[in-house]
Amino acid sequence: MTEEIASTSALKPKPSRSAAVALSFITPGLGLIYVGRLLAGLFVNLFFVFLALLFVVAVNIFKFFPLFPAVVLLGSWMVLSTLSAWRSLEIIDAGESNREGPYHHPLLYILIALLTFTAPLAITANFTWRHLFSVTNVDSLVLYPQAHPGDRLLIDHTMYRSEPPARGDLVAVRTPETGALSILRVVGVPSDEIEMHGYSLVVNNELTNYSPLDPAWVSNAEVDPDSNLGVWIEHNHDTNYVVSMFPGAETGASVSGLKLGDDAYFVLADNRSAIDDNENLVVEADSRVFGPITREHIEGRPLYIAWSNHPATGSPRWNRIGLPTE
Repeated sequence: MTEEIASTSALKPKPSRSAAVALSFITPGLGLIYVGRLLAGLFVNLFFVFLALLFVVAVNIFKFFPLFPAVVLLGSWMVLSTLSAWRSLEIIDAGESNREGPYHHPLLYILIALLTFTAPLAITANFTWRHLFSVTNVDSLVLYPQAHPGDRLLIDHTMYRSEPPARGDLVAVRTPETGALSILRVVGVPSDEIEMHGYSLVVNNELTNYSPLDPAWVSNAEVDPDSNLGVWIEHNHDTNYVVSMFPGAETGASVSGLKLGDDAYFVLADNRSAIDDNENLVVEADSRVFGPITREHIEGRPLYIAWSNHPATGSPRWNRIGLPTE
């Protein structure tokens, strides 16, 4: 009888080493499940999901630049997968694998991977993208010199849920006319009186004044030496920020005696002027065009330059990635 049991045991197919490794790199715990360690495999999968959730919560609370920590998170995935594959091979080589359970079927492996790894990560990513953070492209000089064409800005959608925008804040605005998302500067807050004639901005009967750009003000305000745009620091009451404009040119925009309501904001492009294809001076789409906006039009605030490519060559501009927007 003993010989018969031993013979039967010897006839059992040995788990495939390559399958164990491959499954470990599909989801970190799947290789362990393949060799009969169901609870250990489920724990490893759910542990990585917990790390991803912790990462999202930390970014939301501390507002740090997430790209490099995300690389660390991806590295954690690879480390967990490698350790899981190594442990699975140890179990196979020691002859300790147990594949007698009812869960040893390819369809059940797929179901386990979906329920304990892929689906939770997909739900987390979708919720994060829809309600917490997103990325928007800069394809014009509307934010020059703060941001350049080819920059991608990380938008925090939670910033103004508990507090209102302040004067000088860059905000992500869903424009009333087109519904497009634009990044504009708050220059007037509720109850302010706004007048604007050309480039002259008057807030509460106080004319904003300008001073030359000091690099200490804005670290990522890169000025293109070949550009004709003048770059200045605008002093708006107790707030300072960088703007650009064509010296001596007039936009023709005019706002007179505008009193902002209790939920109204006056927003302007940092680049107060632009040139169209016929080299005519035009006004960016901001409150000079569509008037004041309300809180419901403000979807968040840009925090960092998440990525940057040179618009002509497509090559990454590493020195811009991770710079804060101010």
